Amino acid sequence: MVKLKNALLIPLVIGALAYGGVKGYLYFKVKQGLDRMAAISAPYAAFKYGGIETSLAGVISVTDMMLTPVGAPVGIGIDRAELKGRGVEFLLDVAGGFKMEQPPQRLHLLISHIRIPMGSDYIESFGLQTAAKLHEMCSLGGLLGQTGVEQLGFQQLIADAGLRYEYDPQAGELNLFMDYAMAGLSSLQMEMGMRGVSQPGAMMRGARPQLARMLIGYQVDQGYTQRAVDTCAKQAGLDRTAFINSLFAGDDQYYIKNLGFVPGQGIRFTLRHLLTQPGELRIALSPDGPVNPTMLTAYRPQELLRVLGVDVSINGQPITDLSFTLPEGTSNLAALLGESAAVGSGSLESGQKKRTPPVKQVRVRYLATPVNELPRYLGRDVRIYSFDRKEPQQGVLIAMKNNQLDVEQRLHGGSMTIYIPVSKIKRIEVLRRVEVSVN
Repeated sequence: MVKLKNALLIPLVIGALAYGGVKGYLYFKVKQGLDRMAAISAPYAAFKYGGIETSLAGVISVTDMMLTPVGAPVGIGIDRAELKGRGVEFLLDVAGGFKMEQPPQRLHLLISHIRIPMGSDYIESFGLQTAAKLHEMCSLGGLLGQTGVEQLGFQQLIADAGLRYEYDPQAGELNLFMDYAMAGLSSLQMEMGMRGVSQPGAMMRGARPQLARMLIGYQVDQGYTQRAVDTCAKQAGLDRTAFINSLFAGDDQYYIKNLGFVPGQGIRFTLRHLLTQPGELRIALSPDGPVNPTMLTAYRPQELLRVLGVDVSINGQPITDLSFTLPEGTSNLAALLGESAAVGSGSLESGQKKRTPPVKQVRVRYLATPVNELPRYLGRDVRIYSFDRKEPQQGVLIAMKNNQLDVEQRLHGGSMTIYIPVSKIKRIEVLRRVEVSVN
């Protein structure tokens, strides 16, 4: 009888030890990654976290995170960040670092209760300059962009966000799902389907997936809109109706200043509804044929609407007039969005051959980098050529101090740190993104 009990206990003990070992290994690897993140961000911001939780069902969670810029009194807080995949294999992939040529087929990131303090000084402490700062709260651009909300009593922004993708390598399809909800302000949901991703890592090798569909749903909080419009109308000495009318009474330059383009009557109707009868704005894209996303900014406005098969509705009411014009001298969306893929201004005359605009594409390459610029590239992949070695050493630059580089290398599923004196370096290259022109 004792032997039988022992025989039954042995697999249970082994299973418990294996379970504890895997969870311990995962905890160690996640902690190692977070500590490395904290070390990399240390010159600019303090990163702290509370607990790490793992589940063999394929879930990793980090709680009580705080990112505080150097010199800032408070930081951005996150109650919980959760990464979900499929089972233990996914967790081990996370621990070992994803291979870009073999990404997981399913991934789900949930971020709960993000707390962002208000105030332009705080935003600037991150080195961020936002276009929204150009618009006052009571302007058309400000009300639509929800700027200056601290004037309505918001002391911090609180949000939940999610990002999920599903990849079917056999069908060559990639589906992306994103959503966020900003408490008391707005929420957004987006779905996007891509075709032509036949192999894992195809996009990293320069493949161009085709946009198959996109659906965007945007809701504005009715309480925010009412408070904002009432506050602005009172400041202007107008009633609500007169104030709303004043927002849509400007000339073309007024709209360009507030929106970046001149909307037609259908878009003006939609924007007015967002401010007077907030509900759901839905935008659906269903192209008739293959569409290369990298070429979208080369299209003229009406061409783009036709190619993408755009349908828009506000509170269930279809908007048939989606016409808009760009600033004078701007012929396509590239110039509007600040991209360099713009073609010449004006329309093409009859018989004139249409030029294919040059397209800027991003490539990843190792570029020679001076040693004194390396602090800007902490956390990047580097390739180091030394005077005393024939072959270069590769890894991730994690620190630079006392005339020495600390480089982390991955070996056989683990990692080690090598220390290279600057005096021995003949040449160092950093893996960086560069733009190249493709005709």
